[in-house]
Amino acid sequence: MRLRASPLLQPFQLVVGDSMPENAPLGEQTTLLLMKTLRSMKFAAWVATVPAFLAAITAVNVYLGEARRANFERLRYTHDAYSNYTNYLETKRGDHLRCLDYLADPKNISDEDFIELFQYKPKYAFQFRSSRHAGLRLCVPQEDAETLGLFDKPEWQEDDFAHFKRALQQHHGFIVTKLDAALIGYPREVADREVTCENFAAFLTSGVTSVNHGILGKFIARAIDRGLVRKDNFPNIYEFHKHIASLTANFESNDSLDCTKIPRKSRLQRFLEDLLG
Repeated sequence: MRLRASPLLQPFQLVVGDSMPENAPLGEQTTLLLMKTLRSMKFAAWVATVPAFLAAITAVNVYLGEARRANFERLRYTHDAYSNYTNYLETKRGDHLRCLDYLADPKNISDEDFIELFQYKPKYAFQFRSSRHAGLRLCVPQEDAETLGLFDKPEWQEDDFAHFKRALQQHHGFIVTKLDAALIGYPREVADREVTCENFAAFLTSGVTSVNHGILGKFIARAIDRGLVRKDNFPNIYEFHKHIASLTANFESNDSLDCTKIPRKSRLQRFLEDLLG
């Protein structure tokens, strides 16, 4: 008796009649049948791996596609945040870097006066002296004649200080707030951290080649030291500022910034944050 198989199964074909007489012992017949069965099982397993392999390739391609889409979304988000912040800066009047550089230096403005300028207090305590506070003119655009007129006075009354404080907030005070808003995707890495560093770090380090330190970075550092910028009120800029400060020797290094060293969360951390919300 001959058991024939299709050409596809020829590697696993067993011809019983040719290799075994009909009167062969039952044990030999059983052994040969078992061998045939095992070969058939191996072939079936090999055939089954083909769709499994194709399914794995499909799953990998889907994952890579989703990863590329997520990277694109992070880049687009980062671009929009950067564009919005630069558009905001274009609307500002006056030289905000000169103003912030003056305010960041404790030799120009005492800690008490610095806090008075940027923190609400129900009781007026700022004591203006034209000889000591003349540099505050740097914070007033030339076209704001009314506010500049305050500096012709030897002393300020409470209303005068309130007027100047409003002008300071209008022209320069929201720069930090707007930057914090632009960086809202940074802590959770909704924005791409490396790209954010490459583009936003320049706002903090600007001035390092001319005055040997990053002006906005030093200004925010003083605000952090005085408790005006904290993790609970400006969480995004607080974390970003800390990371950039560590890469720039506290905004005093003129070396090229290596944004690949920005701390990043592991994929497991991001997965758990996405899962748990």
